[in-house]
Amino acid sequence: MHSQQELIGEAAAKLKAQPRDLAMAVEKMLETLREERKKREKLAQQGAGGSAVEETVIGSIRLRVQKMTDADAADAKLAADRLVDGAPDAVALVANLADGKVTFVCKVGDAALKAGAKAGDIVREVAKVAGGGGGGRPDFATAGGGMLRRRMRLLRGRRSSWRSDFW
Repeated sequence: MHSQQELIGEAAAKLKAQPRDLAMAVEKMLETLREERKKREKLAQQGAGGSAVEETVIGSIRLRVQKMTDADAADAKLAADRLVDGAPDAVALVANLADGKVTFVCKVGDAALKAGAKAGDIVREVAKVAGGGGGGRPDFATAGGGMLRRRMRLLRGRRSSWRSDFW
């Protein structure tokens, strides 16, 4: 059986703290958990952290764009997955605005991929407009850039020309 000192030492090690700082480390961990819970609740209230989905039909492809605020990378990826699920002709582009930057996640459905849409090319070009870079596979890619409203408006205005740019 472990002594009380051994248990305190093990708990401190798990929290990467000295035993004398254990109470402070526990409080810091609890505060982090509270912040994460509030963030998750906020995202859930916003419908998984996103605004309404904007859909544009470009030839045989449905481009679905969603803006998220303060979501993490996993939430943005799940949103892109959700936008393409059940729609093989869809291209999902999720823009997540967080910490003064924008992150783009793009997912391309099977039929859209066969029609020539490539996620890596799309996010690379979109990130350039946002002052950044990135890329990835033809079916899934991510990129990032600086968050400038003027650039986001520029991007929105170019949407109709994407057919000639990407597929």
